[in-house]
Amino acid sequence: MKQSTGLIAFLKGSPDPKRNMPGCANFDHYYGGCLLVEACVVEQGNRCAYFEKAVLPTGDAEMYEKYEQSCGIEAPLPRAQLKRCECGAILKTQAMFCSDCLRKRRQMGYRRRQSG
Repeated sequence: MKQSTGLIAFLKGSPDPKRNMPGCANFDHYYGGCLLVEACVVEQGNRCAYFEKAVLPTGDAEMYEKYEQSCGIEAPLPRAQLKRCECGAILKTQAMFCSDCLRKRRQMGYRRRQSG
């Protein structure tokens, strides 16, 4: 069962890479606000251009909906087209395969070279 993440938790991020929540690079964990302005505008229910361009595309469709509801956006925001592996996993920037598929391909190549 997939656990639902709140918008503010997504904004603050998680240090655990398995959760795939990098958070906003401009969120100041020490003072609890934004590094660019006095207070985080997303926490106040307003739109943030940086959040929409850099952070929101790392989330799923549910996160887009939460953000749109929080900010009172009428028309849906354009969803980012995430690059996917042949197995369906979301890929990191400039990756051709996910770590599991890459490992399997390397193993197959090694076995081919050893048998040939």
